[in-house]
Amino acid sequence: MHVVIFEGSRWSNFAPLSLTQPVFMLECGLDSLLHKQIRALKPSRLSLWVRPGLVEFCRRFVVPTTGVPTTVNEPLDDERALLVSGRCLFFAPFEHHNEQYVVMDEDDT
Repeated sequence: MHVVIFEGSRWSNFAPLSLTQPVFMLECGLDSLLHKQIRALKPSRLSLWVRPGLVEFCRRFVVPTTGVPTTVNEPLDDERALLVSGRCLFFAPFEHHNEQYVVMDEDDT
């Protein structure tokens, strides 16, 4: 499954930690949010969407650590994709469904 992990507009809520790295690279316990998401979602392909100033950082330091084919800030193709906020923390493996759906947090973001 193709998974897209994006920073979203609330990255500044995590400043100053998020000024030099994407939100999904913040440490949570012994690992980053991104690596916890990869373990829970088990993507076959990964796309990262970040602020323009962090594209090169992601290509150099994040992509080599993902363990799956990964792109940074590239448009989607026709393959179905699961879009996930970089702020998400999964506590159990994610169950994939065949139907289309949308999940939002409490204030419609």
